[in-house]
Amino acid sequence: MHSKKIFTAGIPISEAKKVLVMLHGRGAFAEDILSLAGYFNLQDYALLAPQATNNTWYPFSFLMPPQQNEPWLSSALNVLNEVVTDINKDGIASDNIYFLGFSQGACLTLEFVTRNARKWGGAVAFTTAHFVVPSTWIVDLNAALESGAAGAGGTFSLDEHASLLDKAIYYLRYSAFLPGAYRSGGEVSEIAADNSIYRRKALEGASASLANGFWEAELHHQLRATGGRLMIVPRATIAFAKSFPATVIARHRFEHGKHFGRWRVTTGASPLRIALLSPLVPFVLLARASRRAREAEGDSLRVASCFPIFLWLAACWAAGEAAGALGAPR
Repeated sequence: MHSKKIFTAGIPISEAKKVLVMLHGRGAFAEDILSLAGYFNLQDYALLAPQATNNTWYPFSFLMPPQQNEPWLSSALNVLNEVVTDINKDGIASDNIYFLGFSQGACLTLEFVTRNARKWGGAVAFTTAHFVVPSTWIVDLNAALESGAAGAGGTFSLDEHASLLDKAIYYLRYSAFLPGAYRSGGEVSEIAADNSIYRRKALEGASASLANGFWEAELHHQLRATGGRLMIVPRATIAFAKSFPATVIARHRFEHGKHFGRWRVTTGASPLRIALLSPLVPFVLLARASRRAREAEGDSLRVASCFPIFLWLAACWAAGEAAGALGAPR
């Protein structure tokens, strides 16, 4: 389990009036998250960064039922409780304690402050920052959950300064969720997991589909099969600003296609048919994205401007889908 191994920076806690507890992500080190301190105005803060055993706070995704991440999750939360207790003993009240986490550390940060609700100084959760969200984003999505939906998602706009690579990624991944395609909200068959929230009970009921990561097609199929509703919320439109480098996103597309191919076989699709048709997939996806852009935006030129990159990334997906289908257990 985790031990209380704390790295420090900033001013000594005996001289500080405020403390920032910084939590690193999966596979990282406390020193990594402390290195961010130079980018913020933290001259008056004591900085504390706990180190996770084996660089990981808990073994599985935060989307899994909590018991599947035990006893590591409770051990990590206990470390934070001990850190806060020590800070309080040093004379610093909880409303002067701040938290900052990245990736898995961000999930742990939000889990801790939620389970230990009080007047904290604040909490910051860093993600990969590919999107810019409006101020009412979470309120709008949560309203759909309160109406009874199992999941609620918004649409995607494209940043005006997007590169050709990011345009290609945008239309490949999000052409089904362009703002102009949804004038009003309502029940839909699919939402994009990159801009969505779900009821925790719905996710726990679909835990089998989350065992190897978050795969929205598989999850949504299971939610719909058990009576769950998915809602689109046009007001929750987020701006796609920048994605991963080309080599990284190409690998992502291949791996995601591979998982999708394996899953399709479990639903009865023919592996051989998937493989034989895979060379056509990039062109089918391009035609579909162009049609959606024309219908939603009245213009398909932006898709045309990035079509070589689009086809390359779509080919990575198609190759992965074929590989996954052919390698799926029968």
